[in-house]
Amino acid sequence: MIEAGIGLMDGDRNGPEHTSWDCYHEHPATSSMCMFRRIDPFWQIAPEPFPAGDLVVDVWRLPPLADESLPLREQAHRARSALLAMYVGVPADALRIDCRPGGKPYLRPPLDDLEFNLSHCNDLALLAVSRAIPLGIDVEGERKLSDPLRLARRVFDEQSLASLLATPQPQRSQKFIELWTWMEARQKALGRGIFADSVDPATVHSLSFPAGSRHVACLSLTRPVDTAALRFFELAKSAAPSS
Repeated sequence: MIEAGIGLMDGDRNGPEHTSWDCYHEHPATSSMCMFRRIDPFWQIAPEPFPAGDLVVDVWRLPPLADESLPLREQAHRARSALLAMYVGVPADALRIDCRPGGKPYLRPPLDDLEFNLSHCNDLALLAVSRAIPLGIDVEGERKLSDPLRLARRVFDEQSLASLLATPQPQRSQKFIELWTWMEARQKALGRGIFADSVDPATVHSLSFPAGSRHVACLSLTRPVDTAALRFFELAKSAAPSS
């Protein structure tokens, strides 16, 4: 059974009141080893004019751009620039994006209060955006892995490895990918590479969700999810921005 959950910021939460556009179903925890929350987001077309605000986290699902001759990475970066320009109110070609020592991109001052993170896999890209809430996002395509335990022993923390070992063999590839997105999202939230010092799972708050018919994603925040308004936006291909 799926429990209904609304990702809204209301007057009973610890923060300002918002009108939120998001809605999702939340799955109840199925075991004591549950390390993140699972949701099914409802993707919506962003309204115009676009309402921004503090303590808001937006997740954008980006389609390929009209120029499909470009590599997906370049398409995703162009869409990212166009959307970030919408948030800060400057032309996309005026944005200056640098990388911090751990490799996490950021906007140069005075626009550096806008947090963002991009992930892409196959023909799907996700962009997470927020003001002043450090975050990370990762998306992976579902696929069969020949030896998920080998890589898991290199990069997973003990809790994640134990969860994978407890998963029946037929479901182990799917479980590995879910745990991988969780690991990578929380590393990215704190600006660390996947082979850098592991981020303590207790220091971030994560949501795992399907991003497409054969994609799974995870969003990690440095503050409790329930203290921010989550919005899930679909960018229609015909309306995909270009820079």
